[in-house]
Amino acid sequence: MQVSTSVSLACWLTVALACYGCGKAEMVPAAQAQSTGIRADGPLAPRRGDFTERLLLTGELLADQGFEVAVPRTSSFQVQVRWLVEDGSEVEAGDRLVELDNSTFASDLEERRLTLAQLVSQMEQRKAQLEVEEADRRQALASKRADLAKARDKAEVPAELLPRRELEENRLALRRAELEVEKALDDLAAQQRAAKAELAEKRVEVETSRRNIEEAEKAITQLTAISPLRGIALIADHPWEGRKLQDGDTVFVGTPLVRLPELESMVVEAYLPDVDDGRLVVGAAVRLTLDAYPEESFPGHVREMAQIARQEPGDSLRHFFRLVIEPEQVDLDRMRPGMSVKVEADGRRYRNTLLVPRAAVGIDGDGKPELFLANGERRTVELGACDRRECVVESGLEAGTALAAASTAKTRGGG
Repeated sequence: MQVSTSVSLACWLTVALACYGCGKAEMVPAAQAQSTGIRADGPLAPRRGDFTERLLLTGELLADQGFEVAVPRTSSFQVQVRWLVEDGSEVEAGDRLVELDNSTFASDLEERRLTLAQLVSQMEQRKAQLEVEEADRRQALASKRADLAKARDKAEVPAELLPRRELEENRLALRRAELEVEKALDDLAAQQRAAKAELAEKRVEVETSRRNIEEAEKAITQLTAISPLRGIALIADHPWEGRKLQDGDTVFVGTPLVRLPELESMVVEAYLPDVDDGRLVVGAAVRLTLDAYPEESFPGHVREMAQIARQEPGDSLRHFFRLVIEPEQVDLDRMRPGMSVKVEADGRRYRNTLLVPRAAVGIDGDGKPELFLANGERRTVELGACDRRECVVESGLEAGTALAAASTAKTRGGG
């Protein structure tokens, strides 16, 4: 999480209060007054005007979109990293990004191919046997039908031409021949059903073996990741050791390995302290300055703001709102993911408010802000936002009241 700093009254008062305890509280505003062109040796006057609060945050460049390589789902729950591209190196489309150990899958692949060949051979042999069995049953059926035809011819001889006993024997033979044909038909149908079921089972075994081979081949292919585009390869952090992944590490299914960000989608990730809640809104304009190129800045705006403040990692009790800031332009030659960025944002706006010079502001013994009046008095006030020159007075002071620089008032008052 990026630690952010708000240029606000709270920060300045903290510094001033610390200095006040060592007898130098009033020297800070006087020095600031001199640096901004305000005289510290004469009367100062409040004024009415507009004031825009400035917030200063620290952010980091990251790609909003990109291609990520993770450990693929395979039959093995964990694999070892054989080779990784160098972190931060530029890659072209088609370059290797990562290679995971595929020795287990390669040896298993040969066994699976041998098993498939055996299953196919067994299936073909059994198919041939079943075809022979079916031909035998068809031949038996044809023979029974021939016997039936002969028996039918005898049974159809007119009764007056044969003795009654022979006539009954012919009829009985016909009935037996019909039953034999029915039995042969049932045997053929049963053999065909059994053959079909057996071959279907064999085909399932073959298809399962083929799928196993395809999965092994796919796993071997997936264990070598190829870059689909040109970009900068960023190595992921080790899940629990707090360092970048490296060759030889054992990783689990789903673990991110390499990210290839799309530089055109670069955004700035920053964090707003929860004490500054409400001082920045989505759509607010900002100025962005790369720490590596402090002489140049460019505009942007707040695109997203988290609804809930998250606690800072570790034992800290501080909470922050995550911000996503979109720059108006992306400099592909200078911007790189991970670069630190200074974010200057417009906060609250005050219209026709009472403003006092920063040089007239001090801290009383209770740590509260006070103003030094020209008549030597000190007045506790409630202040709003401040910048290097002025502070917003929310209550405790009337317009037109003459003020004095803090250092001058201290000198006149004897310290």
